[in-house]
Amino acid sequence: MIAKQVELLAAISEAPHLPSDLRRRWHDRLDGLSVTQADAEGVLRDLRNEIDAAEQDLPECELALIYTGLGDLSSMCAEHRRRAHQ
Repeated sequence: MIAKQVELLAAISEAPHLPSDLRRRWHDRLDGLSVTQADAEGVLRDLRNEIDAAEQDLPECELALIYTGLGDLSSMCAEHRRRAHQ
């Protein structure tokens, strides 16, 4: 999970058309996220919703890696939470 989070942080940092304020906000939210915290899936879902809104102004290919990675990380968080409660 940590590797995926690091990969996402790099993708956000390297997205050339992402406005700096949006890049900083997404980076800060993801960097401050503990994938084991109870609301991690909600934070990731909110980030995906922000990407949906940003797609109108940014190249889709630039956001696809970030969007997919957030979905993958969210699935990993859900699986971790499920295993922790067994």
